[in-house]
Amino acid sequence: MMTRFHLFLILLHALFVTAVPAVIRSDDFESYMEGIAGAKLPSSGGGVFQQDGRWWAIPTAPHVMAIAVTTGITGNTTKAFHYRKTGELKAGGVLQIMGTMPRVRKKYCYEASIRNGDDTSSPFHAVTYAGIRFQNNGAVVCMSSDGRTELQIIKNAYPVGKWFRFKAEFDIPSDSAIVSINGETLGTLGMPKGTLSNFINPRWDFGGYGTKDCAFWLDDVLMTDADDPGTPISNAASIFSTPANITSEDAFGFEREGVWVSIPPDLISQMERSGNTESDLACARAQNYRDIGIVSNIPLRELAGGVHITREFVRQGQLSGKWGNHCRYPSIICSAVPSDWSSRNTFSISINSAVATGEIITLGILSDNPATPWKDWFFFRFSVDWTGEKRLAIPFTAFSAYEQPLGWSNIGAIAFFTKAFGFQPDPNTVLWLDDIILSYEKPVSASVKSNDTFMYRLKNYEKSAILNHSFPELPPGINPVISQNKAITHGYYFNYERAMYGYNPRFQPGYVSIAPSGKAYVWAGDRIQWIDGNGQWTFSDLAPVIAAWGKSRGWTGIRNGWGSQGCDPMIRFDSSGDVYVLANVTMIDENDKELSWTNRTALLLHTRDNMRTWQVYKLPGGRLANFEKLDGHNTDCLAHPPVILNGDISYFPGTDTGAYLVLPEKNADGTLHFDGPYKYAENAIVGNFHSGDGNVAVSAGDNIFIAWGWCPDSGRYPNIIAEITNSAGGGTVGRWGGGQWVWNTLRNTSLGATLPPIPPEHPSLLQTSISYSHTVTTKYSSNGVPTFVSVFNRRTRSFSSPVFVGMGGPSLDGHNWPAITLDSKGYLHVVINGHHDPVMYTRSIRPYDASAWTPASYVFPETARLSYATLTCDNHDNLYTVHRSTSDKTYNNRLGLYRKRSGADWEPERLLVFPFKYMYMVWYQRMSYDRVRDRLFLTYYSRGGQQQLSQDMYEFLVFQHPDQERLLAVNQGKPSAANHGRVMPLPKPISRTGGDMYNPLAGDVATIVSSDQGGTWRLATTEDFK
Repeated sequence: MMTRFHLFLILLHALFVTAVPAVIRSDDFESYMEGIAGAKLPSSGGGVFQQDGRWWAIPTAPHVMAIAVTTGITGNTTKAFHYRKTGELKAGGVLQIMGTMPRVRKKYCYEASIRNGDDTSSPFHAVTYAGIRFQNNGAVVCMSSDGRTELQIIKNAYPVGKWFRFKAEFDIPSDSAIVSINGETLGTLGMPKGTLSNFINPRWDFGGYGTKDCAFWLDDVLMTDADDPGTPISNAASIFSTPANITSEDAFGFEREGVWVSIPPDLISQMERSGNTESDLACARAQNYRDIGIVSNIPLRELAGGVHITREFVRQGQLSGKWGNHCRYPSIICSAVPSDWSSRNTFSISINSAVATGEIITLGILSDNPATPWKDWFFFRFSVDWTGEKRLAIPFTAFSAYEQPLGWSNIGAIAFFTKAFGFQPDPNTVLWLDDIILSYEKPVSASVKSNDTFMYRLKNYEKSAILNHSFPELPPGINPVISQNKAITHGYYFNYERAMYGYNPRFQPGYVSIAPSGKAYVWAGDRIQWIDGNGQWTFSDLAPVIAAWGKSRGWTGIRNGWGSQGCDPMIRFDSSGDVYVLANVTMIDENDKELSWTNRTALLLHTRDNMRTWQVYKLPGGRLANFEKLDGHNTDCLAHPPVILNGDISYFPGTDTGAYLVLPEKNADGTLHFDGPYKYAENAIVGNFHSGDGNVAVSAGDNIFIAWGWCPDSGRYPNIIAEITNSAGGGTVGRWGGGQWVWNTLRNTSLGATLPPIPPEHPSLLQTSISYSHTVTTKYSSNGVPTFVSVFNRRTRSFSSPVFVGMGGPSLDGHNWPAITLDSKGYLHVVINGHHDPVMYTRSIRPYDASAWTPASYVFPETARLSYATLTCDNHDNLYTVHRSTSDKTYNNRLGLYRKRSGADWEPERLLVFPFKYMYMVWYQRMSYDRVRDRLFLTYYSRGGQQQLSQDMYEFLVFQHPDQERLLAVNQGKPSAANHGRVMPLPKPISRTGGDMYNPLAGDVATIVSSDQGGTWRLATTEDFK
């Protein structure tokens, strides 16, 4: 059976026969013998060492050059070239590639990962490539052709003693080179006429003296020949060389390069069909935001090379396949396999593991069914829980079917996935694969299945991490510091914090909550984690608690909607030490399908014994709920169980449009009962917001101050629609803020008459902003979401009259909710969201009094384009908000921080996290504040649950998460082209700012922490939670 994977290999080979490769040379040293040195290698002359005719070096003394295992630039274990000198030994020498290099007439590009000096040795005094010298003081110097004169000097150009990526784009006719370090251009170096023609063969010269030990490391060398060295490889055929006449022995024995690849074959096949070059891809072009966030393209040739053929740990044949750096290469695949496995019943493979990491790998056997618009698989998961060699023998009966595979007589490929089903790769996992065998073994007796058919599922199933692992959480010296001029930057094709920085926390990243004592808790999915008295992570598992509640109701199964748009995923405490969390659940059948939205239920979980046992209560009122959280100065909230605000799901017909206050109260025995619900508004925006977590209620004494925005759903009011369209001469009406469905129009209707008073000349009605979406448009705040503050008194159990405080955005948009906080002096502060708009800010005139407010106005109306604000007040009365931002007029949806120091104006936006892609994205960001140690924590999802993707991005996402392909295809809403990668050609070029909308399961969570009032941030590690 000819599968599209076989077709992909045939097309690649046919094209590659006539293609001229753009890459002159690449080497990562992985296939070299470890520990080689001058005196131990075959020699072509005195003092010269070489291996496989690829590199040669001349040391001035023996035993100063070697191939050694180290921690590479991405934090993973790797081999690299190591040049060292000891003590007073004088060291000089040459390292270059053997053989004749192709002639380069105009331009070539040289790239390499370099480390001059390391944790135990000093940098060499001078290391030089093509007249570009790296000095031990961090300077980069352009030398004259005789090496004696310094022509140009760039100070503090590279990090001494740390890995960095060096790139030089040489222009031979002009005798110049554009030099970059870690993706940032240092400048153009000019050289004497004719200098560059002498350096086409890549040669490093070493010079060292003094009494200190010195070390130099070199890795991942890439040399390309192109008119523009920054342009990716030109066509699909040149991405990597696929060998001809591939056999299953090549595949099963890992005997040939290019048989196993780490990029999606579908993308390459599509590029061939549509005639796209790599430069047409959306991810082939660099992004640069004011040099704060820089995303460089990653050539597909580099991404394809996740499996290196090596002579190490060979089980059969001559070679094996080494698969390391799983964060960069999370999936590998081979389609040169027999198609009919029906006469066999067991799959076996030899795997040698460098170290037991516990990483979960999903083995996938493709059995694609053309009747489905997604790929169909057999899956089996195993844990890398061993060191050394292990033979895995997996009966076919142990595999589970994903969707509708045709069967074992129709096999198309073998793949290994590290990110499927919500798991994460471990940067320390290195595997040598060999000797795949299909065999028939005596069937093993089937295991007895449990009679318990109850199903428990977690909505966002980012799987729990291995707690307290023994590996570094970040490579030494790698932790990126976010500052005024630097941001965390993601890499193309879903390279997030783990791939870019080697982030490997010993806990499962999640939302951080701080107890009144200052103890930190991290809630991720089913687990609430904290550090115990022995300095180790421990956790409380909520899954059996929630499952037991569902069983007690006679449900067939239960889905925990933890995370976005369920119930508030933050933890609340009281002064007695009790702990409270919310959950949103629904009933599911045995296929994980929700039976009815009417079963969605909000629960309150309460524990009085440090999370050992939990009591579960069904909340009165709506199905969505959020807490009043402990902020900087609303400490009066600790005197009671948490204030809860809840409401119903507005987009389902017949649901309650009211917004409610619910007050849990303690009984004499410590259990709870509920006071309320008390309705405080109609048509208010309520519920857990997927991103941003500012309080909508704060406590002070007996008063609870509630901020709420009025945003009626037009679908509920056909009579008002008729009234508006008639008066507007047929004007259009959208669900939120479309056409005439705006406050400026509704205020004159019977619906608008139900609102509390809004002063007609209020400053917040007079604000304007500029939209840069498609066209430049002026927007008016008078069309926005009217926002009020109501006060509930615990003693009288009554509300004050709502007070108007401002408008949210320029339309009636359900994203334009408010947030409220309290400072140390008792002043109330409110920010009101827009949706890609400036936020509005106001403050109460008097402490603890919501009756009068400062004139509300937009923050940076000329530039700010923001959504989903957090709001936090610290011990110093500084205010912080973090938003999804498109404030540079580019639709790249980054994370931006705004800070307002006490008594000062708001400061301009500071970039925190820069995405690799343009187009739609949500971050699910939430901030928490540690009052005891004066620290800010921000947690976000690097891979959001709503994304707009170009075709190349889509193919990589499916390749990394094959278990989500059906979900992604269904969400396109095009049944005839659900996975349009199969039936539609790629656009040419692929748009960077357009693409279809998808709803994948969110993941790749990260937490950053600031200890200097938001001045700098870094990735959080275990030490930050002790």
